[in-house]
Amino acid sequence: MSRITAGNRLYLYRLFKNQIGTGRQERIQLFEEVLAADDIAPDDLDCKDVTELLGALDDMVKLTVFKKGRTYATLLASPELDVALAAAEAPSAQKKAVRNGKSWKRKKSAKVAKPAKPRHKKPRQAPKAEPEPVAKAAAQHAEEPAKPTGEKGEAPLPQHAPAAEGEATPAEASPTEATPSKATPATAAPDHEGIRLTITYDPTTEADAAAATSQAEPMPEPKPEAAPQAEPEPQPAPAAQSPAGEKSLDAMAEAAPEPKAAPVVEDAPSISLTITYDPTQDEEPVPEGSLPAEGSFSFEDQRPAVPARPVPQARDVATQSEGPALSAQSDLPQTISLDVHCKDEFLRALYQMLPLDVDVMGVLDEDWSVARSTALLTGTRSRVTFPLHYLHEDDGTPVTITLKRSAKASAGKRWSISCIDGDDGTGAMHEPVGIEGLPTVDEGAWSELSGPSRGTTATSPIRELARFAMVGSWESYLGALATMAAPEHWDFPGEGVGRPSRYGILREYLCITFHRAMAQGLVAQAADGSLAAFDTGLFTPFGQDIYACFAPNRGDIRWKSAGFCVAGSGELGGELVAKLDPLSRPVSYLRDLGDVTPDTSRLAVLDTDAILTHRLGVLPRAFLEDELQASPTARDLLAKAVAQEGTPAGEKDLALLARAIKSDPGLYRRLGRALDEALALTLCRVRASYRIAAPAYDPTTDSVRLLLPLCLVSDSQADCALVLAPQPSGNYQGVTIMSLDRARVCARVISAEQPAWLGRTAAQQ
Repeated sequence: MSRITAGNRLYLYRLFKNQIGTGRQERIQLFEEVLAADDIAPDDLDCKDVTELLGALDDMVKLTVFKKGRTYATLLASPELDVALAAAEAPSAQKKAVRNGKSWKRKKSAKVAKPAKPRHKKPRQAPKAEPEPVAKAAAQHAEEPAKPTGEKGEAPLPQHAPAAEGEATPAEASPTEATPSKATPATAAPDHEGIRLTITYDPTTEADAAAATSQAEPMPEPKPEAAPQAEPEPQPAPAAQSPAGEKSLDAMAEAAPEPKAAPVVEDAPSISLTITYDPTQDEEPVPEGSLPAEGSFSFEDQRPAVPARPVPQARDVATQSEGPALSAQSDLPQTISLDVHCKDEFLRALYQMLPLDVDVMGVLDEDWSVARSTALLTGTRSRVTFPLHYLHEDDGTPVTITLKRSAKASAGKRWSISCIDGDDGTGAMHEPVGIEGLPTVDEGAWSELSGPSRGTTATSPIRELARFAMVGSWESYLGALATMAAPEHWDFPGEGVGRPSRYGILREYLCITFHRAMAQGLVAQAADGSLAAFDTGLFTPFGQDIYACFAPNRGDIRWKSAGFCVAGSGELGGELVAKLDPLSRPVSYLRDLGDVTPDTSRLAVLDTDAILTHRLGVLPRAFLEDELQASPTARDLLAKAVAQEGTPAGEKDLALLARAIKSDPGLYRRLGRALDEALALTLCRVRASYRIAAPAYDPTTDSVRLLLPLCLVSDSQADCALVLAPQPSGNYQGVTIMSLDRARVCARVISAEQPAWLGRTAAQQ
């Protein structure tokens, strides 16, 4: 965690202000150069790099990350820091009194923070240098018994009393203690330069030494500090062999460990702790030819394992929190329009990006609510980012909005919009957008049932459920339901919201079922408002109905998910039966025979213009190549729009191809006749078997549509699904076409049994 004092902040603010200036967005490298020129390193403030250092100064430096990882920083003008700098540079009251010749008049004033340059961190010394003074002290302590009592230069320290005690102890003449000391291999002089330190702790020896001291000199009990000094019992024989000043380092290191000879532990039980450290052991040269074969072992494995110090996690703005944790944060704003301050430049940018007929603040409120409900929030407790349901034209990623919480309220609101797609609004945030605005997120396969030209602004069922209750992550919420229900494939590729999802089909099924239950008044609520539930329409492997339950929630989202249950089973199932009477009934879609199979005696026509203008990407490539042979221009555009079979087509290239087809009447009529022939073949098959059609519920129009196979390349295999919409006159209109996998998602809402042409194997072909 960075350690930046108030003085450091003032110093850095003054440095950046003088060298760079305020309000200027500059490369982060420029800030790094200014710090380096002033001999300041991020490590001096416990920051790993300049980005982390500037992130810790978020009250005066704003970081902006653009595409491709380019980072810019802006020094913000801070009146508070300017006042603090002026106060620090102004002369104090004491200096004024001295200047006026009245130094006795000193008034106590509040402490003023002054700019303080960060100090350089002292490099940590290697562990091998630490035991050296301890070894020297032990060796010097071992020499003291050999010195005369009246020798010059001997300081009258308290250590003399323990030294005298050591002379008076009978350990000097004990052969049982001297013999093990000479035979201990740890005290032998090493062959190489190094330091060996042996520390022996023996409670019994310490007690004996204390007893001997009390008998030899009737003096008060020594202080606790002197006890460790009396612990070693040096032998006088080695000390008398050579003067104290002529001892070598090896001899001094040899003399220090001799107290290890005291282990009379064999006679009396005690606790002994021995620590040996040899810093030169890791530095021994490895002889040539002794290196192991590659992959056998490493010399690092043979070194003593030293536990690494745990590195504390930095608690700064770079720490990312999970979506569920952020969604549960109590101080988040409820709505963007009422609780968040938005600057004019951000509103101007949003109005330019979104379509003309869109309520910008309404979009922000809805997307913020959905993001909190489905755990799509990212960031920290004071800086939260959430996605909009509008996509960038270049890469298809959603537009993101970043909210920042400030200690000082702005316009009475502590939360404000700080970034759009990581841009703080100081530059050109986005590329120019067309008059139609940015495209929206694919809300699901249901959105294609009404046709491209008949889409309405109806609320998505997925977003409707998210705004009704806090469901958390879709992965965990739907995973619990899939585990409880009878086994079924919920993971068609390319279904759901437009990308492969583990539970994409299940999500659309559950959300449309909830939408239908709300429309039919089948979401039951307890009289006291403590529980809400609806029948999911799914069954357990034992044929029991599964209910989705909700508990009360604080805030603008009234409910939160309580889980799934079976009536009367478990705690939640018992609460369901106890509080709801009657229980919620399953939803219904089919009302008459016309919702299951079309009346072949009625007229059925295609909306050819809508199909050839907006749905060219759904038609098989082989069919288009065969029909566009007469137009080289159309063939070239087709090759550019669809590189090969199975690859996604470019929207702009498909629009150019559709324009080329409509500009050639002969080509347009040829494609129209081919589609009509495929429809006639489909109706013939419907006459033979009514099971050919698959009903699908359209939540936009609150009606049932019929899905029919359309065979364009081969009569034996369906290439796409035709959406047939009943008309008030009794006739039918083919409003659009769909891919087989998305058609199966729509058909699964009403029935788990699908026609053979819409089965899982057929849809994957």
